[in-house]
Amino acid sequence: MNKQADSQDEKTELFMGLFAGLKNVYGSYDIKTGKAYQVKAMVDKKTIISHLWGSQPYGVYLLVGDKIRAIAVDFDTNDLIPVVRFTAKSGQLGIPVYIERSKSKGYHIWIFFEHPVAASKARAVVHYILNKIGYSATEVFPKRDRLDEKVSYGNFINTPLFCLSAKHQRTVFVDPENNYLPFEDQWQLLYNIEKSSEDRLDCLIKKLNLITSAHVNSTRTQSRNRHENYSLPPCKQKMLDQGVTQYQRLSCFRIAICLRRTGVSFDSAISMLKAWATRNRPQNGKRIITEKEIIAQTRSAYTGRYRSVGCECPSVIPFCDPNCPIRNTR
Repeated sequence: MNKQADSQDEKTELFMGLFAGLKNVYGSYDIKTGKAYQVKAMVDKKTIISHLWGSQPYGVYLLVGDKIRAIAVDFDTNDLIPVVRFTAKSGQLGIPVYIERSKSKGYHIWIFFEHPVAASKARAVVHYILNKIGYSATEVFPKRDRLDEKVSYGNFINTPLFCLSAKHQRTVFVDPENNYLPFEDQWQLLYNIEKSSEDRLDCLIKKLNLITSAHVNSTRTQSRNRHENYSLPPCKQKMLDQGVTQYQRLSCFRIAICLRRTGVSFDSAISMLKAWATRNRPQNGKRIITEKEIIAQTRSAYTGRYRSVGCECPSVIPFCDPNCPIRNTR
């Protein structure tokens, strides 16, 4: 028999359990202008009630340390094709998903977990699905694997069932078996959410041979003595700072090898190289390297046993420093 949340307290507790994250901060937006902002205050029942009754929207910072209770994919398009493909692929992998019509355009796909799981594992599986269906550039929340001394909050995502939007069939969960129309009883759906486990993620990661930052960190720990005193070569630092005009994919690969040797995590390397790409100035009308290409080159650099700095590589030579200690020991 399906269960049902009836009282306001039950609904509030249920909502807080599903859309759980940081307790000392949350996101919101101005109802009139749509401008997003951060609220540094405790997330309590009043916060959720204000959201559900339409007083103030609530956005959750899903990442707590390196753990999450839910992960969300943001398809910023009204096209249902990516949603259908993601749902189908998730079903093949045994991952239950729930589709929310977002507040303005597109859909959020939510995956919930029985207990807090490593964000790196959940993100690895979700990115695998996105790559398989051809939508690798789609935003995933959280956007990183862990918080650290430099990143205290990460990014928030607006939660479902904001009263004023729900009245217009926005921020509500939709039924793929009923033409993607809103479920008649949203609370019954939430009360009967099927959750995934970390064991399931571990099984998929092993079966699909996925790479997570946890795997990279483990590999780095095992070889710590090899590169604990290693710093980024001058040529690679110049390439990162200035961007390149040619050999973008080869440059990305070479930089990634050196980032790995310095102990930079896979996740952080991707972020650094995405920023690097914005500084590139390709010649002869060529396009800038894409995020998908950056991920592919970085993954190759992090999973292989590459050690060479690439002094003779055509992508590196223009940035070579005559005083480079590595060059002078060759």
